Amino acid sequence: MKLLSPCGPVGKPVSPEQVVDGRNTAPVLRNRKILETVFLYDFKSAREPNSFEEGTIYNAADGMTWRANLRLQADGNLLLRRYVATPPFGRSQTWTRVQ
Repeated sequence: MKLLSPCGPVGKPVSPEQVVDGRNTAPVLRNRKILETVFLYDFKSAREPNSFEEGTIYNAADGMTWRANLRLQADGNLLLRRYVATPPFGRSQTWTRVQ
């Protein structure tokens, strides 16, 4: 994992190793290092090849945890769909592998 433009609590640039999970909704977790955080978990293989569903994603940017589906696309990008109750009530993002 790589942090792009890592910032500290007041928005000042810091080294990636210094970034903590300051927005976590659980106060006890707010001092854990972002680089040590598992943020994708509990995914199950889906019917479609290279697809996974009913997993969980943690977003350190807002401290929220969401349900999610993942699909590895032919171009190597990862399509992520996060949602609250069911996938139609969600938002998609395309993640590009860092070279």
